[in-house]
Amino acid sequence: AAAVLLVVVLALSVVGTAQWYSDGGPQDFRPVVAFLSAHAQPGDGVLVFAPYERIPVEWYLDGSPAARTLHPVYPATAWGVDPLYFDGSVPLPSSAVERAAAPYQRIWVVSATADLSLYPAEAAAVQGALRQAGFGPTGTTHFRGVQVTEETRQ
Repeated sequence: AAAVLLVVVLALSVVGTAQWYSDGGPQDFRPVVAFLSAHAQPGDGVLVFAPYERIPVEWYLDGSPAARTLHPVYPATAWGVDPLYFDGSVPLPSSAVERAAAPYQRIWVVSATADLSLYPAEAAAVQGALRQAGFGPTGTTHFRGVQVTEETRQ
């Protein structure tokens, strides 16, 4: 019985691994960065919600024209500087997000859709901070597991 159970577990593992590598993970940040590269203008900001999602965004930004165009809003740590910092718990306090948004006319908010449902209060706080800073959504584009919302100063 133990041998049969082991074979079943291994088979399910192989199937799951094969699906992961053929279909990709639940989020695909590569087309997100391509979209930002195509639409961002010099001086635009990007705010990644939740901060740990900044790691895959930075991965694809490396070498992309958008890396020179887009500026991280909050935390404002430059691209490529200590990206593993974002693997921990990085809060997004409303007042800090509102202050950080002040110099921008347009901010692209990158959100993994699962994070929006996992952290609704935090997502609402970030949206509220952007509204307080004078921003409003002007469009949302959906990708696999990720959405990008264009926020412009009203």
